[in-house]
Amino acid sequence: RSMVYQQQHKNRFALHDAEKAIALEPSSPRGHYRQARALQGDGQYLEAGQAFVRTLSLSPRDGGAHLHFRDLLGTIRRDRKF
Repeated sequence: RSMVYQQQHKNRFALHDAEKAIALEPSSPRGHYRQARALQGDGQYLEAGQAFVRTLSLSPRDGGAHLHFRDLLGTIRRDRKF
């Protein structure tokens, strides 16, 4: 459900669902990834970066997480939003 909310640009709802998923299964990279995407969509770049780092520590070969983390870093560099 978090992914659907994120696709609809309902980032607060997506974040809430992602945090529920993390609480239920903290060692699953998927919840952290969804959290990172929701935070990124909400403009909370520092927190999104931290969530991407947690995702990649749990799943180092996750290509989607690597791609979106690089995208986040590019946004931070371009916008200097930190």
